[in-house]
Amino acid sequence: MKLQSLNKKQIQQLFKKGHSLSNDLFAIKFAKSNTNPGVCISFSKKLKLNKPQKNKFKRQIRDILSKNICQLSDFQFIIILLKTPSETKEHYNLLSQKITELLSEINNPYNEI
Repeated sequence: MKLQSLNKKQIQQLFKKGHSLSNDLFAIKFAKSNTNPGVCISFSKKLKLNKPQKNKFKRQIRDILSKNICQLSDFQFIIILLKTPSETKEHYNLLSQKITELLSEINNPYNEI
């Protein structure tokens, strides 16, 4: 199963009506959607990343999300990178850990959505 991109209208609806979670690296806006799940990856303007840096982070985040696809099947997401990892050698593992933490919070049965 491939991750679908969100269109402009879906993104606007998520910002208006979606729930949000965040940690030190990411902010996630999400809403339950059984009909058309999808994802949008965005970056904070404060990061001032150039295109190659953004593309690298997008590839890494998509790879992490594809490994956790079973947790994503019922939701639409906007994932915003707020801060780049300071550890250059282990940044993929740190990104993976932080995204997995947020996804497990979303799928927590005690979390009211």
